Amino acid sequence: MKKFCCHVRWLLFMLGVQRACALRLTAHLSQSGLHGTVSFGHEPGGPVVVKMSLQSVHEASEWSWSVRRLPVDYLSLAGRCDHDKLGDVVYALDEKLGPLSLPANGSSQLEVPRADMPLTGEEGLWGKSLVLQAAGESTGVACGTITVSGNADEKFAEARFSSPVAGSVFLGWLGDQSSDDTDALLHVDLYHVTNTTATTRHPWKIYTTDILDSEAGKCLAGLPSLVGSHPN
Repeated sequence: MKKFCCHVRWLLFMLGVQRACALRLTAHLSQSGLHGTVSFGHEPGGPVVVKMSLQSVHEASEWSWSVRRLPVDYLSLAGRCDHDKLGDVVYALDEKLGPLSLPANGSSQLEVPRADMPLTGEEGLWGKSLVLQAAGESTGVACGTITVSGNADEKFAEARFSSPVAGSVFLGWLGDQSSDDTDALLHVDLYHVTNTTATTRHPWKIYTTDILDSEAGKCLAGLPSLVGSHPN
């Protein structure tokens, strides 16, 4: 069996210095003449509060909105909001909250029961994407990743692979001391370098030691050179 390994690069973001009263998530939008933010938050034990701060270059417009499974790839300019890139619809917000009419809903606040749309967890909003699609014959669409705002902490890591399987595995962690909300997510974007039609299975682990460029050959010689493994 071929073995492959990679560097794990940690990116740390510490947001805020004061304690917040609740976890808050925000999607930033700036496409198709639509600009602004949509935020999601809740007080302990309360419903999820959805706050809009949106402006459209059109005098009046109506938008359908939904939450999709995957985050937005901001390195992609064309088709970044397409279904094949953002995955399935997790929450059809038209059904829960109704469509958005601008400018009427440009600065407004809505509520939804916390159990129907949690902020964290397997079906939580964090790390997913918000998509707004213009109604009618318009092709306008805007999308943004739902990320932490306010005073919670986020940490991210990316493991990059080059051969024989290439791509990245992204790991994320969220923590909010004020509300005891914690969450972790993992996104996989891997593909074969050759024989792209093949389907293969690979055991995977997280090791406590790093892989330096000068020692990359050890990875191909055998994984026992890496110590402190923890099976995933």
